Amino acid sequence: RLPLDKPGSTISPTQITNITGMEFPTFRYDDLNGKPYQYTYASWMSSPKAAYYDSIVKIDVQSGDYRFWHVAGHYPGEPIFVPRPGGQREDDGVVMTNVLDTTRNQTYLLLLDATSMRQIARAGPTPHVIPHGFHGRYYD
Repeated sequence: RLPLDKPGSTISPTQITNITGMEFPTFRYDDLNGKPYQYTYASWMSSPKAAYYDSIVKIDVQSGDYRFWHVAGHYPGEPIFVPRPGGQREDDGVVMTNVLDTTRNQTYLLLLDATSMRQIARAGPTPHVIPHGFHGRYYD
């Protein structure tokens, strides 16, 4: 985490957790862009021996604690946080992503409870395998 609130000053990174190997970080963007936030979600390589990003991780950026979803042979794409309508907590919602299941050579849509990181639902398979690297969120 790099605080950028003092123009012209020197910045030093602060390590917030002991895990590495993350990509596609996101948070509750629509409500908290430019504001302090507590949770971020990312694709994560759960082991240095992992072939690719094989998990979705939720990190508490204040404490460094984390929770994750992982199924052997399943490789998630970019996580997207979707807030629960009327939800009060920052992590009240779902995390959705497409997942490549290499054990069946197919892709499905995964919905995780954003608080617990437990699977809520799975839809699919999709009509064809969705390759990795496609972003799930675009901006004007």
